[in-house]
Amino acid sequence: VEDAAAPFDHPDGDIILRASDSVDFRVFKLFLSFASPFFRQLFSLPQLPVLDRV
Repeated sequence: VEDAAAPFDHPDGDIILRASDSVDFRVFKLFLSFASPFFRQLFSLPQLPVLDRV
């Protein structure tokens, strides 16, 4: 797995989208929500609690 180049490598991005070639795109939910009705609806769904990895 590798990180995408700028501007998709921002360390404060609040979501990571992983491409089929194992490249991680660190982006902001806000931008995806503004640009896409799909992501707007997806992010409005209830989220499962985050479990700590052991």
